[in-house]
Amino acid sequence: IKDTAITLQPSTFPGLKLRGQTSGSGNFIATLAPAATLSGTRVATLPDASGEIALDSELHAEAHGPSQHTEGVAWRLVYQDVNGDEQEIGLGTDGQVLTSTGAALAPQFEALPAAGAHGPGAHTSFANWKVIYTDGSGDQQELALGTDGQVLTSTGASSAPAFEAAGGGGGTPTIPLTALHFSPTVANGCAEAVKVSVGSGATSKLYWVLDFDDGADEHAIAGPYPLPEDYDGGTMTARIAWTTTATDADGVAWAIKLLSIDDGDDISAASWGSAVVTTDDAQSNADDFLVTAESSAITPGGTAVAPESLWVMIFRDVSDANDDMAEDARLISVKLEYTRS
Repeated sequence: IKDTAITLQPSTFPGLKLRGQTSGSGNFIATLAPAATLSGTRVATLPDASGEIALDSELHAEAHGPSQHTEGVAWRLVYQDVNGDEQEIGLGTDGQVLTSTGAALAPQFEALPAAGAHGPGAHTSFANWKVIYTDGSGDQQELALGTDGQVLTSTGASSAPAFEAAGGGGGTPTIPLTALHFSPTVANGCAEAVKVSVGSGATSKLYWVLDFDDGADEHAIAGPYPLPEDYDGGTMTARIAWTTTATDADGVAWAIKLLSIDDGDDISAASWGSAVVTTDDAQSNADDFLVTAESSAITPGGTAVAPESLWVMIFRDVSDANDDMAEDARLISVKLEYTRS
């Protein structure tokens, strides 16, 4: 110390200051300029002073130090900016979270979740009963929940899933009936079932048929059979397998009607539903296996819901314009198709 000046040699202490006491006017602080790690001799001029002069290496704020940010006040957050200066972060509002905005930008408080154009906040986030999926762009979308009983179904790798009715494993449910399930009616009945043998040896086949001749409407009935538990109570359709000895392309008209009956119903008073006619033609070869197209919808008489039972009546409608085959129409089987509940 010489006169009222102090000379410091290079030091590793950053931001050195001088503290002392004047001759009667209180304490003083003299700051070395620049306030940084000393790289050479620096001189600080002091006022007339007495007492002890101390070197203080504690960091005190300059232009961007903590004291510029309400040092000592409660509830403050400070970060270091790109220049290494300390800055105060605005605390945001209740419930917000501190969010990174990248390596070169200041962090900030934002709402949770930080909703973008397709973020959860755009889809009533945290509301009850929501299903969220990501679309082809990775954006979050809300899935419509469908109706009671539907299941979540994949529509492929590039489409949104969807709630749909349960398919029950795929395929159309059926009720198969062979000729042996049917019996001729007492009045206006067809012939009794007969076994047909064709071919010989390794190519031989056996099957049963009911013969319906062309002179008048002839009938047969199958059932009653318990309705399937998954039957929805709606209409049914039918496909009829048949054959003939005819060698021409004349036609036949098959008619089917249905009746369902429940516990306690009066059997004698129960009424059949309306008959539905399906036509088909022979194909010029005797003993061809022939199958009709799917019939129109057939509505059963009665309430027709499981666990009721079902009767099936089939007859040849010789009054139909398409029924012009002189030979017997030989019924092989009937396949009823229905919709699952």
